[in-house]
Amino acid sequence: MAENNDIDLDISWIEEQEKIQNIDKNYFREPMDSINIHIIYINANLYIENIKKETHELTKKERHTVLEKERVLQIIQSKKKTTPYSKYKFMDALLYNVDLEPEQIQNYANSKESESTYFLKPVRIMEDIIVPQSIFVFHGINALYFFFKEEPRTDIAQIKNKSILKTDGDAPPHKTTKKVKIVLRNKQSTTKKLKTQE
Repeated sequence: MAENNDIDLDISWIEEQEKIQNIDKNYFREPMDSINIHIIYINANLYIENIKKETHELTKKERHTVLEKERVLQIIQSKKKTTPYSKYKFMDALLYNVDLEPEQIQNYANSKESESTYFLKPVRIMEDIIVPQSIFVFHGINALYFFFKEEPRTDIAQIKNKSILKTDGDAPPHKTTKKVKIVLRNKQSTTKKLKTQE
């Protein structure tokens, strides 16, 4: 039987399993190639309404990998939502990154006061988001969180109050005559045709 050399097999999961089995030899921090981004929409009642998850590639810079500010702003702009009565405005960005040194893991795991919020930090969206190196077993839980909060639309009043009648500026260059049919219902049904000018 001929072998098909065109088939690319994803063996990354095998490499990861081998790393886990030899974790005592692979206990060092590594840069991440990509990161999960969670887009969280919070409604006007402060409840989480929807969560979207995406994976984005990171760019290597010096010892760290980063999500460049241009891409950050592009993601935020593309995730804004508008409804007939409200809009979801970007509120905040947080990075969850377990950046413990290998020798700190045991103490952290045994500590009764360990809190996962220790690894959750605000980030600035007007600059590159640096994702510090971390031990490979934490790469799957390291993530960025973008929060969008619902706010009422300020342009609704203008839309509601807009007149359906034409203003002088909207009038056509020549006058036209329209026929309007009015039906009056009394004891006897009558129909009148009236001419009106705009």
